[in-house]
Amino acid sequence: MVGRIRLLVSAGAGALLLASCGGSSAAVTPAPSPSAGGLPAGLIAYASSKGISVIDPLTDKTAVIAPLPGGGAFRVAGPVWGPAPDVAYPVIYFAIHDDRPPERRTTAGVVPYDWLFRADPFTGAVVPLGASADFESEGPFGLSANSHFLAMTVGCCTDYQVDVLDLTQRHASIKVLTRPPAQPALFTQGAGPGIDGLIAVRGFATGAWYFLNPQLGVLNHFPLAPGPDDGPIAFSADGTMAALSLPDHGAIIEPVNLRPVFPSPSRTPGSTASPSTKPSTSPSSSTVAARRVNSRLPHVDALAWSPDAKQLAVAVNGGIQVYNSSGKDGDKALKSYAGGSGVTA
Repeated sequence: MVGRIRLLVSAGAGALLLASCGGSSAAVTPAPSPSAGGLPAGLIAYASSKGISVIDPLTDKTAVIAPLPGGGAFRVAGPVWGPAPDVAYPVIYFAIHDDRPPERRTTAGVVPYDWLFRADPFTGAVVPLGASADFESEGPFGLSANSHFLAMTVGCCTDYQVDVLDLTQRHASIKVLTRPPAQPALFTQGAGPGIDGLIAVRGFATGAWYFLNPQLGVLNHFPLAPGPDDGPIAFSADGTMAALSLPDHGAIIEPVNLRPVFPSPSRTPGSTASPSTKPSTSPSSSTVAARRVNSRLPHVDALAWSPDAKQLAVAVNGGIQVYNSSGKDGDKALKSYAGGSGVTA
C-alpha cells in the first residue's frame, strides 16, 4: 500500500514553496535531534518560529536551514536526522501540514496539503520528497527516524496509520505499515538505533508499547514499561539507554538492552508484510535504577542524545535545554538555546 504522502516526480513546486518563505515566522512543534554523523558534540536540529534550524554546540552558532511562513500557516512534524542515498552524513527530515482555518481554505484553487522534506544542513539544499492532499487530519506527527527507516503517524480519530520510508533506497516509496481495521491504530513515539530500524509505537486504544519491525511487519515486545500517556522516547546510539518524556515532571533516563529485540532478518530491506498484532517476546532490560532529568520541568516535547550519550537535549518551555545524562535530578541545564524564539509544544 502507498502512504498518504506520495513521493514526488518533480521537486519544482516544493522548492518554490520553501524558497518563498524567507524571513517569516510560525508556531511549530520542536524536536531537537543531535546528528550522530555531524560534529563530535552533535548538531542539534529544531523547529522554531523561524523555521527549521540547527545549532552547533561547539560554537553555539545557529543557522536557519528551511524558513517557514508566518501566521500559523503550517504545522511541523520533526525535524529528525536520518541517512540519504549517496550522502556520507545524516540529513534532516521534516513534514509540514497546511494549518490554515477552514475559512481560509475555501479560496479558489487552494488545497490543504501535507509535505515531506529533506534538508542538508551542510549544503543548504531543501528537497521535497512527497505531498498529499489532507482535508481531515492535523497532518503527520510522531516523525521518527534511524539509520534505515523514517516513520510517522498520519490520520485522525480512530483511523491512525503508520507510514514508513526506507531511507537507504534511492527510489523507495512511502508505504502504509499499519492501518485500522486490519491492524491496530498506533502512534509512533521514537526509533531504535541500528540498521534493523525498529520503531517504538504506542497503541491508540490500549496505551501499550511495542517495537514495530518495518521489514518483517510484526510487533515486538517493548523492553521497558512506559505508561499510556508517556512519550516520546529517544534511545542512545549503542542501545543501552532510553530517555522518556513523562506527562509532567520532565523526563526519565532508563537503562535498556535492545539486543534481544533487534533481529537480523533475511528479508530484503525495504520489503514489508502486514504487521502481526501478536507481539513476540524477549528478555527485559537491566535492573540498574532509572534517574530523573530535572523533575521540576513540565512535559518534554522532544528528546535526543548526543552521539556519545553523555548529554541529552530536550525541547521544553519554548526552548532547548541540554543536560548531563549522568547528572542528578534537579541539576541545572549545561546549556540553553533558542529561548524566546518560538520553540513551542
